[in-house]
Amino acid sequence: MKGYKPKITLDTSVIVKWFRKEDDREYALIIREWITEDSVEAVVSTITLTELARALMKAKWKKADIYELLELFDDIIRLGGINLIHVDDLIAQNAQKLIVEHNLYSADAVHTSTAILTDSDYFISADKHHLKKKLGDVLRDLGVEAVPLSGISSIKF
Repeated sequence: MKGYKPKITLDTSVIVKWFRKEDDREYALIIREWITEDSVEAVVSTITLTELARALMKAKWKKADIYELLELFDDIIRLGGINLIHVDDLIAQNAQKLIVEHNLYSADAVHTSTAILTDSDYFISADKHHLKKKLGDVLRDLGVEAVPLSGISSIKF
């Protein structure tokens, strides 16, 4: 019998580590393996597409390499490895509340809102803004566990 398949929402900070050598990259690669093996249901917001491009530009990647990588990421999405969630009115309105209540940046609030409104079990991020105790308590009350990238061993299958 196959074990439980958790739903995880990924912040762009995790995806970037698939392609760049950064701290905690090994954990990001484990998540990519989980997705490839269909061990998790992975969710990302559409803003991940633009944030990923920006992160690679900021890292001074060559444009041709960025386009190649973005096409690869699009292929992963098209093949069903990752559910791409569009920012609709509900996500935007919930994000507004998160911005006001928790002083989050807009993109951070959209990722967090996506985790909440998709009923994700876990929200995984390498971004310290997502891992503040007060926000973590709110998420937990809503059934979402905020997990630092280095803490993915706590995810239950």
